[in-house]
Amino acid sequence: MNLPLTPPNSVLSPRTMQVDFSASKAFRFSILRVSPKIDVFNAFNSDDYQNVQTLQYGAAAYGRPTTILQGRIVRIGADVSW
Repeated sequence: MNLPLTPPNSVLSPRTMQVDFSASKAFRFSILRVSPKIDVFNAFNSDDYQNVQTLQYGAAAYGRPTTILQGRIVRIGADVSW
């Protein structure tokens, strides 16, 4: 039987700061309108953890991070309308 030794929501992880940027520019070609864009998620590449294992005190996995904020992600796209 696994029993949590600490009450829920009593041990907090580090504060998570995630900064996202987005840039786009519209271009018009006769009846065609193209808006290329770029998005950068988690721009400062924070890798803080969000959850830890708390069920087995004394085990090697106790306190090990289970959820880590994903690293820098870049998305490139375009909106096209006519």
